[in-house]
Amino acid sequence: MKPRKPLSRRTVLGAIAGATLLPGLSPQARAQAYPTKPIRLVVAFGTGSGNDLIARELARHMSEILGQSVVVENRAGGGGSVGTDVVAKAAPDGYTIGLGTSSQLVMNVGLYKNLPFDVERDLRSIGLVAHTPLVLVASAAMPKTLKELIAHAKANPGKITYGSGGPG
Repeated sequence: MKPRKPLSRRTVLGAIAGATLLPGLSPQARAQAYPTKPIRLVVAFGTGSGNDLIARELARHMSEILGQSVVVENRAGGGGSVGTDVVAKAAPDGYTIGLGTSSQLVMNVGLYKNLPFDVERDLRSIGLVAHTPLVLVASAAMPKTLKELIAHAKANPGKITYGSGGPG
């Protein structure tokens, strides 16, 4: 396995710059120092997931640069909707930010009829933190292509299992 590429300074600074825009750009918010208290970074997926690992690395870099604690809080459930709702309902003061996936935000709108938040109204994208391609892998003893795997699964119903970073 290749070692993880560390987050670039540009990525971290971009996320921080975006977070500072969250207070709504009111005159009172611009006059205040930021941050004056710990920042809560809500992850919409479980501890140990890929998003969690990225969030913890981001939080470490943000803490070093800002001189303030950045606390990762995992709020898994509902395909990412639970954590996203926490961020959507938080005070718009820049002290609660979220880490989710673009697919989670887009797909949940189509999957769930009654989301407790409106993605377009309640949330703003403040920066791209990571590219995380998904790949399908299997034991070397398994079929070699997706087409062969599908044929194998059809020929052996109930015998194929899979693992996922998500709950369930």
